[in-house]
Formats: sequence, C-alpha cells, structure tokens
Amino acid sequence: MAEIAVPVVVFGIILAIALVLIFAMLPTILNKIVDAIKQFIRKLGCEICKRIPMMDITSCGWKC
Repeated sequence: MAEIAVPVVVFGIILAIALVLIFAMLPTILNKIVDAIKQFIRKLGCEICKRIPMMDITSCGWKC
C-alpha cells in the first residue's frame, strides 16, 4: 500500500502547486489577451477609416 501512496501524494502536491501557479498567472494572461484584442480592433478601425475617402482620419475618433 505504501508503494502506491507515495507517488500519488507527490503527484497530488505537484498538481496542487501547478494549479495555484496557473490561477496566480491567470489575470496577467487575460490582460495580455485583452490588450492584444484592443490593439487589433484599433488597427482595424484605422484601416477602415483610411479606406473611406470622405472621412478624415481625425474625424474617426481613432488614435491612429
């Protein structure tokens, strides 16, 4: 019984540490994803603005 218990306990501890680290890093990862999406939308807005001949880039409200 002891031969099985030791690896299971060690695996459990490693898994617990890994989960804590993942949840600790989660806000940072999510912030980076959100920033990337915002940047993409901003670039897309600028491109749309440049394509419309009647609109001036400054009137679009995007900081290109």
